[in-house]
Formats: sequence, structure tokens, C-alpha cells
Amino acid sequence: MSLANTSTSFAYFRKEIQVPQGVVSAAAFVTARNDDPLLAGYKLFLNGATVDVGPGRGEAPVWGGDGIFRSLPYTTLEVSSYFDTQGAMVLALETMKGKGPSVMLEVRLTLDSGKVITIGTDATWLAFNGDVHRKPGKPEGKGHDANSAGTGFIEYIDARNEPIDWMLSSFRATSAWRPAVATEPSTADAYNLHSKMEPPLQLTSIPVTTIRPVSGAAGGGFLADFGKEFQGGLRLHVQDGTAGQTVHIACGEALSKDKPPQVTSTWGWEFDWTLRSGEQLLEQHKYMECRFVSLVFSGAHSNFTLSAWKVNYPYDSTDSHFESSNATLDAVYEISRYTLEAASLDTYTDSNTRERRPYEADGIIAATARLLIQRDYLWPRHSHAWVINDPTWPVEWKQLSSFIGWQDYVATGQPDLALAFREQMHARTMIGFLDPASGLLNTDKMGRHIVDWMPDGRETDETVQRGEFTASNHTSVSNAFCVHGLDLLSQMMAAGGAHENATTFAAESKSLGAAMVNSMWNGTAFC
Repeated sequence: MSLANTSTSFAYFRKEIQVPQGVVSAAAFVTARNDDPLLAGYKLFLNGATVDVGPGRGEAPVWGGDGIFRSLPYTTLEVSSYFDTQGAMVLALETMKGKGPSVMLEVRLTLDSGKVITIGTDATWLAFNGDVHRKPGKPEGKGHDANSAGTGFIEYIDARNEPIDWMLSSFRATSAWRPAVATEPSTADAYNLHSKMEPPLQLTSIPVTTIRPVSGAAGGGFLADFGKEFQGGLRLHVQDGTAGQTVHIACGEALSKDKPPQVTSTWGWEFDWTLRSGEQLLEQHKYMECRFVSLVFSGAHSNFTLSAWKVNYPYDSTDSHFESSNATLDAVYEISRYTLEAASLDTYTDSNTRERRPYEADGIIAATARLLIQRDYLWPRHSHAWVINDPTWPVEWKQLSSFIGWQDYVATGQPDLALAFREQMHARTMIGFLDPASGLLNTDKMGRHIVDWMPDGRETDETVQRGEFTASNHTSVSNAFCVHGLDLLSQMMAAGGAHENATTFAAESKSLGAAMVNSMWNGTAFC
């Protein structure tokens, strides 16, 4: 389901239904085409209540040894509590994509008679061009200040153009709402649809910790602190807005030492919102990283309340606990634990502030750390399935593919991930670069290395200038990673019954290890 206008970035869809008598269970299945690295391809609302945000990234399902990547993961939601009374119900979807947002939803109602009623996205839905309300535009910052993967476009919301209460049954659609464009899923769509391994993300409302006026600001200026950094979006509730009045908002991770302090490390999250007359709620669709917020109203400020929604992968506080006799140690533990809770979306990433991209090294660091305090293994497994399909540039990090397979095996006792990706994991040990003459890997033909980021003529690393490091054609790190990776892969193949693979990989590991000892060991140390 989509808009007729394919050049828009935001689209709103709604359908009003009558909830029948005797609903004993209700389930929703929802997905959307998503701009990676943006999260919220859709937000699902039932009678105005936010139910889910997604879909996040695709994955390659691993059960049964299927390592084929699929790009349309759908989330399964238990929504029975929303259908426990008869009456009007509005299904609403707020969607986002750089060009041409689209979404698929199916709701299944099971009645006490055994009858199943299915409601899907089709041409009976109404659609609205959300760009007239959200006003997507380029970020105001430049260079580092706009260097976030999430700020390709910013929401310069104009509340005067909002279809007020469009998620509620009291709404009456104007001519701006047209029938949605509904087409049968293509062959590719049908192939790429699959049930996502993970549970839905958690959405939570949070208040500000402190907010105070800022002297010297034009109009009404305020500085807000949420106490901790969060991932999510702002909600600005204005009681007595004036049509055309603007609010300049800057969201950041730090404060300057100025008097008064300024919000810094905004990464481009700086924008203007325009109010309409009367009471209103302005809410971001996109997520960002934020702790501090400055607001400057044009003219006299309105009466307002600032809050936020935050989103993160489900976290079970009962899975682990730490307490010591040292307050500093407790604080170090808590900031580490909170980072693993609050900074986890549907995959591990190299900073959701900036790159928002999974790296194999994050699988070793963040996923291993999270497994120490959470019993859930689907978050790392889904992440691994994505990054193995989309490897990063450092040679050594590609070589970690079998390492993260081993991490999943240790956590689950099942070699599913390694069996599904055996070909990719084997190739990324880099055993294909074996030099027959030396019996070692020829590492200068593999690509860019993370070890001192060499060889790379664009780098001016001090250790290279001082002669403390010289890249060779047979670096020990990549050779050792290959030896260990093949050994791990061999053990997982044996556990999964792939004995021929296990024998081959073990022999390759042993042979390369022997060549390393012969060429690089001087009797007391590697040289």
C-alpha cells in the first residue's frame, strides 16, 4: 500500500473498522520498505495508541540452514487488548522512506465462534501526503555537525498542516485524503517477506529531568536535560499556540562551558517547528540520540510541556544484577549496562549517533557484552545474519565472521548460524589468499586492513612515520585470525553433522598454523 505520489518521504494511512463481538485473540503482522540506516519505516497506531515501530533491517533466517538474505522482515504483534470491546477502531500507519513510502499490514481477529476475520492493507484505506505536515528538509548543520547517518532529511514540522486527530474515529477526512494505491506483492516481495527472528522493539515515554529558562535568548528560550542519553524523538505539547509562531530546537549529547551553556554534539539534529493556534502535540517520527535540548520560541513563549519517546531492544532487568562495596565501580557498571540497554536497536551498530551500521567488531564487543547480562540471543543472531550478508571493509573484521558464529554457538548450543553461512564464513577466513610458496596467506591482496589502517597511502599515522610499524605481505594478525577461524568453523561443522566440511577446515587450519610456526616463530617469540 502506498501513495499515488511516489516522490514524498512521509505518508499517513488510516482505515476505520467496527470491532465485532466475541474477539478472543488478535494478531497484527506489519512491515515496510525501509531506508537503511533509518529505523521507522512505519509506526503503527490503534485508536491513537502507539503500538510498534519498525521494521529495522532485514536478515537471513538461519533455522534449517537457510542463509539467504531477505529484505522484508515482518513483525508479529499480539494486540488482543486493543480489540476487547466492540465499537469503532482506527488502524493507522505513519510511514517514512526517502522516496515513496509503502507498508503492508494484516490484522487477524479470532472470534469465540472459531471464525477468523482478516483485515489487510488495500485500496479501501485512505492515504495522506505527510510531507505537507512534516516538511522534510536538509539539516542546518555543516560538516561534523551534520555528520549523522540519520539526518539525510529533518522534520521541519508545520502543525498548521496536520490532519488533526487523523488516528481517531472522530476524524472526518477532507479531500486531501485519497484512496491508497494497493497492488499485489511482487514476486520479489513475496520471496523477501519473512517473520523476523526478534521480538518487537520497546517504545517508552519519558519526561525531562529538568528544564529552565535561558536568559538572553531571543523570545522565550529554555534548556532541557533528560538526565540520560536516549534514542528516540521529542514530543512538544503546547497548550496555547499562536499560528505561525516558530520554535527553534537543538538536540545534542553535550553542553558547552559557555554562560549560558549551549547544546553541542547535535550531529545535525537542529530544526524549526511551526505552531498552529490552540492546543497541539508535535512529535518526531525519526529517532535520534539526545540528552540536552534547547528551545527558542519566536516572540513570547507558549505554555508547553516537553517529553520524548525512546526506543530500544527489549531489556529484561531480572536477567542480571551487580552490586559492590565500591560506589565508583557500581557507577562504571551502570553506565556500561545502560549503554547496552539504551543503545541497542534491532542490531548492534558502530554508533547510532553517526554511522548506524553493524560491524563485525561490534558483534565481538557489544554482542558479547550484552550476552553477559541478558539471556536473549536473538539480538546478536539477527545482527550477525545482517552483517555477514553485508560485510564491512577491514580485512580482519571480515575474518571475524566465524568468530561471531562461534559466539552464537556458545550462547545457544546450536550451530545453526555457522551451518547457514558456512560458505561465507569459510571464504572470509581469507584462506583463498594462500601463497603456495610460503604456505602463508598473502595479505597485501586482501584489501584494507584495520591493523594500523595499513597499507593505505592516505593515512599519515605517526607510528608509520616513525618506522614503528611496517606492513608486510604476510601479516601475522590476518594469518592467525585465519588459523583460529578455520578451527572454530571446523568444530561447528562437526557439531552440525557436516563432517566433510569439518575435516577440510581442520586440515586447512592445521597446515596454516604449521606454516606460521615455521616462518614466524624464532624459538621464543613470534617475529
